[in-house]
Amino acid sequence: IARWTRPTAGGGDLQVQAYYDYLERSVPGRFRYRLHTYDLDLQHNFALGSAHQVVWGGGLRVTKDHFPILPEGALVQSFSPVGRTLSFGNLFVQDAITLAPGLKLTLGVKLEDDAYTGVSALPSMRVSWKLSDDTLLWGAVSRAVRQPSRLDRDFVEFRNGLPSLFGSDAFQTEKLTAYELGYRAQPTERSTVSVSAFYNVYDDLRSFELTAGRTPVVFANRLEGKTHGLEVWGGYQLADWWRLNGGVTWLKKDLKFQPGGSRLGGVQIAGDDPDFQVSLRSSMQIGERLQLDLDLRHVDSLPAPFSPAYTELGGQLRWMVNRSLETDRAGAFADEA
Repeated sequence: IARWTRPTAGGGDLQVQAYYDYLERSVPGRFRYRLHTYDLDLQHNFALGSAHQVVWGGGLRVTKDHFPILPEGALVQSFSPVGRTLSFGNLFVQDAITLAPGLKLTLGVKLEDDAYTGVSALPSMRVSWKLSDDTLLWGAVSRAVRQPSRLDRDFVEFRNGLPSLFGSDAFQTEKLTAYELGYRAQPTERSTVSVSAFYNVYDDLRSFELTAGRTPVVFANRLEGKTHGLEVWGGYQLADWWRLNGGVTWLKKDLKFQPGGSRLGGVQIAGDDPDFQVSLRSSMQIGERLQLDLDLRHVDSLPAPFSPAYTELGGQLRWMVNRSLETDRAGAFADEA
């Protein structure tokens, strides 16, 4: 990885970053693959007058992979073709506009060019209102997509010599429209609180469909639905050496298949998530060189496949021997509810 940065006029800066990554993985009797990734990104931010803070840029990513077919065994998984070189590009611009003291509007758009489906436009809008020095209200609307991968388009699977699962050339991007509303405050010098609500609308999620009412199964976009939830987080400084942070998250999902869908695997193929999670973290600085962190977490049961709720307690003790050496000891304990 390499990064180059230089200041520009208007108090801004220009950054160029490039990296190369090589990955090789093998599961005996199942599959093996190699993946080369080349990535280049550019980002420039600058002030335009006193009311606009602009960020723009773009990027290009090229991937080159190879998934050789493993003929041994009853299960054969690979890709067709076994190797591809794919290019993905993007351009974006964002303007943070100060409408009035404490009131800011941020508008942005990103264009993503996918090797399989072409260009997608991803707009976003965010409004923040600083009611006082320690209170902030904000809201946002944005659009996001998950573009097809090699798995969605090119995957092939044979069981005992017969085709069982295939990617599909007809598979399109999965789409999300997200609505968010939040509140942040510092009620006292020692406490902070954050509350945010979200409502997400999903279209064209991945599903498994029969071919003419029978196998093989192919990937398709016949799942849709909505999710909504609430996240509450807070922190309190009990003493100069002791801080508590905690949070609660609620999630409600309402997913369904489009008319005519095969309904294979049920809606849980889009994720098996708990209705709520609770966490509490205690961080204590005991003297200049000793720190004790305790993490308590409770996760609700998972619906399908069912998994019971559990509570987990983890701890870490750090001792700074000197400025150049640090040692720690960690542990965890979990109990099913």
